[in-house]
Amino acid sequence: MISLDEYIALQKAKMAREAGTPKRRNWLRHFREVCEERGFNVISFNWEQQKSHSIIVTMHNLPSDFDRYGCLHRHVYFELVYVYRGCYVNRTQEQILHLTQGDLMLLNPNVLHSPYCEYDTDVVFNIIIKKEFISNTVVPIMGDSP
Repeated sequence: MISLDEYIALQKAKMAREAGTPKRRNWLRHFREVCEERGFNVISFNWEQQKSHSIIVTMHNLPSDFDRYGCLHRHVYFELVYVYRGCYVNRTQEQILHLTQGDLMLLNPNVLHSPYCEYDTDVVFNIIIKKEFISNTVVPIMGDSP
């Protein structure tokens, strides 16, 4: 088993390798075109590949000019953001939120936002949560609270 810091280093190296690939450049170009056409984009997640999972943990991308450009998007899932190290900026239509190490932020699927890391040393985890998990597990628990 590797340590968390080793995992982070491996993920950052992988993201750096993928950043310049034609597939990534094409995805970014399409994402930006949709944002410019509609004013925002919708990011989905292929849950079919994750059949038995309701929660997936990913790392936020490395800093890039694309992220700073500010394409607003929303998701078809809840997103819990955890700043493990450094800082993170998340723009919404109403405000700019600055998160720092140890901060958590839960995003409703309908919130238009444009997040980015400012530095290569920032480590931010995106915890992707199926809407059905919230409605079938969390909401019933809340109903039992006094």
